[in-house]
Amino acid sequence: MKQLLSKMPPEKKGIAMTALSAVIFGLIPSLCEMTYRLGNDPITLSFFKSTFTVPFCGIAMLRNGVSFRISMQQMIRLALAAIFSNVLTTILLFSSYTIINASTATAIHFMYPLIVALICRFSYHEKITRSQAVSLFIAAVGIMFFANLHDMQKLAGIIFALLSGITYAIYLVIIDKMKLSSINGYKLAFYLSLDAAVAFLGMNWFTGNIVFLQTVESNAVMVIISLADSLLALYLLKEGIKILGSKKASILSMLEPLSAMLFGYLLNHQAVSRKEIIGSAIVILSVILMGRETQPS
Repeated sequence: MKQLLSKMPPEKKGIAMTALSAVIFGLIPSLCEMTYRLGNDPITLSFFKSTFTVPFCGIAMLRNGVSFRISMQQMIRLALAAIFSNVLTTILLFSSYTIINASTATAIHFMYPLIVALICRFSYHEKITRSQAVSLFIAAVGIMFFANLHDMQKLAGIIFALLSGITYAIYLVIIDKMKLSSINGYKLAFYLSLDAAVAFLGMNWFTGNIVFLQTVESNAVMVIISLADSLLALYLLKEGIKILGSKKASILSMLEPLSAMLFGYLLNHQAVSRKEIIGSAIVILSVILMGRETQPS
C-alpha cells in the first residue's frame, strides 16, 4: 500500500488517502453498535477509544523515530483540536448511533463539508469555485437520500448527528489553518487522543459516567475501533488534508456514508433501501467531479 501511494502524483495520492480514510471511518458505526450490544455506552466508548490509541501511536512514533517534543503553541492548538474532534464530535456522533440508524446518523453528520466551505469562505475569505459548489450541492442532495423518514422523527438523534458535523468541521479547519497538518500523523493522533483521555477523566471526576469494567469482547472491539479510527483513518485523513486542503478533503470524505451503509449491511445485517442506493450513486458522482477538478489540465 505504501509503495503504491508513493508512485502516485501528489493530487491522486491525496485523493486515494482521503478516500481510504473515509472507507475506514465508515466501519466505525457498525463496530460501535457491536459494543453497545455488549453493554457499552457512548461516553465510555469515547474514553476507551482515545485511551487505547495513546500506546499504539506512541509505539508507532518510537518505531519511526518521531520525536514526542511539541511547542507550547502546538500543545494549545492540539488541545483545542482534541476538544472538537475526539471529545465533542465523538460523544455526539456515538450518542446519535444509540437513537437513530447509524447510516442515517452518518449521512446527517456529513453535512460538515458544507460547513467547512462556509467557514473557509466567511472566516478566511477563500473562494468557492464553481466546480466545488456543484460538487457540494450534488453531494448534499445524495446524502439526503440516506435519511429515513421514520428516523427523522427521532429529533435528539438528528440534533446530535448534526452538531457532530459542526464540531468536526471546526476540527478540520483547525487542522488546516493552524498548521497542525504539518505534524507527523502518529504524533498528531497521539496528542489528540492523550488530550481527549485526560479531558474524559476530568469530566468523569464530576459525573462518574465511565464504566471501567468491560467484557473481553467489548474491549477487543474497542481496540479495533481505536486502531481503525484514531490511528489508520486519522493518519490518512491528515495526509490527505495536507495535500488537498480541508475543503477538497472534506468533499472526498463523503464516501464515508457509503462505507457505513455497506458495513452496516455486511456486519449488522441492516437493510439497504432503494433510496440509499440512489444516494450512493449521487455521492460517488460528486466525488468523481471533485477528483476531476484536482487533476492537472
